[in-house]
Amino acid sequence: MRFVARCITLVVLLVAWSCGDSGTPPVADAPEVPRDVPPPPMEVQPDQSVFFDSPPDLGPPLGPRLAFEPASLHFATCAPGAVQVLTVELENDGDEDATISHYQLRNAGGTFVVRVGEPPVSLEPTPTTVDGAALPEALTVAPGESVRVEVHCEAQPDTQAAGFLRLRAASEGEGAPEWIELSFSWTRDSPALTVSPEEVDFGRTWVGQRREQTLEITSTGGEILRLKSFDIKADSSFSVLVNGAEPPSPSTPPVLLRPGETTSVTVSYRPRLKSPPGAGGQPEREVVVMFVHHNAPPLNSTPVRLSGYAEVTQEPIAIIECRQGTEVAVGTKLDLIGSNSLAPEGFKIAQYRFSVEAPEGACPDKANPNECFEPHRSLATPSFVVDVAGEYVFSLVVWDDHEAHPMASDPAELLVIAH
Repeated sequence: MRFVARCITLVVLLVAWSCGDSGTPPVADAPEVPRDVPPPPMEVQPDQSVFFDSPPDLGPPLGPRLAFEPASLHFATCAPGAVQVLTVELENDGDEDATISHYQLRNAGGTFVVRVGEPPVSLEPTPTTVDGAALPEALTVAPGESVRVEVHCEAQPDTQAAGFLRLRAASEGEGAPEWIELSFSWTRDSPALTVSPEEVDFGRTWVGQRREQTLEITSTGGEILRLKSFDIKADSSFSVLVNGAEPPSPSTPPVLLRPGETTSVTVSYRPRLKSPPGAGGQPEREVVVMFVHHNAPPLNSTPVRLSGYAEVTQEPIAIIECRQGTEVAVGTKLDLIGSNSLAPEGFKIAQYRFSVEAPEGACPDKANPNECFEPHRSLATPSFVVDVAGEYVFSLVVWDDHEAHPMASDPAELLVIAH
């Protein structure tokens, strides 16, 4: 048996030796991938994070970017012995620090005094040379920050004057440094104006609700101020009235204001749609700039920034108005308006109820003044005659048209005084 086993082992070894490498089936080589073929685009699924070895290239830096805001000033009320001061900001909108080292100042015979920085440092007039003069102390303006510049005007016996301030940032490149210029001027008896407030924020306003803000425009110069037109974006939620009427336009006569006179401008905001969500989920503000065009130098136009945002109410809101205003003569028939009341989204206002607290002796033909609404106090637009002098406090409650559970609003009140 041992001899047979040895013979079998020998036969196996001889067979393996005779086959060698030629008996092994060849293995196919892997296909060669070209090295210049770009990889397929990466697909990123929602809520999936992607990490890079280095941040993506956002392009070259902006460097410092300086600009005056505004870039020109005009003085209209300065006079001998009366100093007028206007301020302006030198802003850095770049992404690197800006170091201001030199300046040029033309003073126009001593009419203007310029102070820079905080605390303010007065600058001496300089010859208009290429290099200018070094600032008493260099100023550094970080990105997003600004430096205040004050210009003081005390008029001399001349009829007009003009000057400029130029500031230069320290240059680190090969080219000549750029000068940033602020110009200022004064003209005796020229028209001028102030607008107060200069900006209106209506904040949160319900869709369909009208909110109003009164601006005052005052003629502060030495000549008649002409308000020529008011430009406001046509498809916005804002509108404007001047003295309760349509504003002037290029095709209508201007509003004229003598020195010292003031006129009222009513700006209203009535959004038609809910504001879309913005950063952080907060409603995005609607921002519009209204331009008041006039004859006052140097720009003949004054901007007024208007803003607000709209949300949809979740409950009825009663709104009560009077077409005749809030101060009337005895015997006036008041047209009360409740039809501008607001309903929750998807519903309408279905019921109205007016009431009044009237002075003693009012509506003598009825047992209760609430019976004096015509035709009835349950209508959206009833009328009421104020027949005695005194204060009338009108109230309105509204209900929505929910079939199962109509919701009532809080009372809205309106005070009308009869003289």
